[in-house]
Amino acid sequence: MFKKFIYICLLLIILGGGYYIYLHITQPKIEVVEIYKGQAISAVYGTGVIESRDMTIVSSLVQGRITKFYKNEGEIVRKGDLLVELDSDQAKATLESLLAQEKFLTQEVKRQKALIEKKFTSVEKLEDRQSQYEKIKADIKSFRKNIDEYTLKAPKDGVVIRREHDIGEVLQTGKPIYWIGEPSFLRINGEIDEESLPELQKGQKVFIKADAYPKQHFEGIVEDITLLGNSQNKNYRVYIGFLKEVPFSLGMTVEINILTEQKDNVLLVPNSSFKTQKIWVVDANHQISKRKIQLGIQGDALSEVKDGLVLGDKVILKFQDDLKDEQKIRPIFVELPQK
Repeated sequence: MFKKFIYICLLLIILGGGYYIYLHITQPKIEVVEIYKGQAISAVYGTGVIESRDMTIVSSLVQGRITKFYKNEGEIVRKGDLLVELDSDQAKATLESLLAQEKFLTQEVKRQKALIEKKFTSVEKLEDRQSQYEKIKADIKSFRKNIDEYTLKAPKDGVVIRREHDIGEVLQTGKPIYWIGEPSFLRINGEIDEESLPELQKGQKVFIKADAYPKQHFEGIVEDITLLGNSQNKNYRVYIGFLKEVPFSLGMTVEINILTEQKDNVLLVPNSSFKTQKIWVVDANHQISKRKIQLGIQGDALSEVKDGLVLGDKVILKFQDDLKDEQKIRPIFVELPQK
């Protein structure tokens, strides 16, 4: 009798284990969500840098070693104020040499004229000296201007937003050294991929996020879009203004989402739930069926369903290829954040 009882227990354990395995093979646990109505948003993503609307870059037309700075970051400047001096000793030495040559040729031209009156020299020799004299005068004029360029001055009123390099460094021709502008007159200099360009237009609303202010959201508006893109990076530049005062600093990086389309009170499904516009729908008996849907606005996380589903339908959260029509599942119901 006892042995029979043991056999029955073993049989029940085997049957229970088999049923447990059967359930896990044929009725897997899968997360399921109920679709709902909400706002569908389509946006173009990009990145940007905070810059001044009115900023001028100061660079040098000559190469030289930096000997003195007159203005530092944050200081107010007026047009014509001294900014930086470069070592001009070599240029001044060259100018002194040219001035000495000018003095010599001035005397030489006078001497040649006196010799011609006495018929001791030729007109050609006088003309040669006069030609040399005119050339030296032109060189002196050019070098005087060149020496002035070893001192950089503020081209406009403003604030020193940024200053590069240190005393003793050699500043290369055309290399920026000062940025002068208005730090409170800000905008975003953004970049978007070229494939998104057809969706953009002036006046579109922009959502802005910055790592420096993770809990805050800011809004802006598209003010301008460049006509010429960067063929190497395959992007276009877009300028974004702010709708109200922002706490951003110059040079800060931000993320931008340019709103291109928006609909309210439409059916929404998570993007993870469909593949090639096919979706798994779960009925009241936890049986699934694959259904074709028609999509509308497709956002980053949620998309609009125009046809194929109705309010209250339940769908598998993450689309799976290995499921079959009429298969039963054990649903784990989860809720989507309704924004």
